[in-house]
Amino acid sequence: MISTVGIIGYAARGYCHNRLYAFTPFVMQTILILLAPILFAASVYMFLGRIMRATGCTSYSLIRTTWLTKIFVMGDIVCFITQGTGAAVMGNATSKKTIDLGSTIILVGLVVQVLIFGFFLVIGVVFHVRMRRSRESGVKSGWGWERYLTSLYVVNLI
Repeated sequence: MISTVGIIGYAARGYCHNRLYAFTPFVMQTILILLAPILFAASVYMFLGRIMRATGCTSYSLIRTTWLTKIFVMGDIVCFITQGTGAAVMGNATSKKTIDLGSTIILVGLVVQVLIFGFFLVIGVVFHVRMRRSRESGVKSGWGWERYLTSLYVVNLI
């Protein structure tokens, strides 16, 4: 699903290469290219919550695990709406000032998205540190939780 959204977005971008005034493909490529990372991030947020619940040590999380995915997905939705608004402003722009405004709105949405993602990483690292310090973690979660958190960190770097 995630890669399909990105592929369609980049296909629309390729279509627009020689068609500078093709409005629909422009809007489609902008929205789909911005949407793909949000869908990917949502799956990462869910994965961390599931790791926390599987360890049985949900109290080590800074945020209740029932709220974890909801908070971060809502943040991404707000960022997507912000970025989509910026894309719409750019798509309807008739002056350089309006194009710059749309570009700034998109940039603000991206910066907020990076901040939200950074906060998510803090949540994961704090949980990881608390689990490693705990004597209970080995008893409650002998299934290799640390390996899954490490894979989560690797996926976040990509």
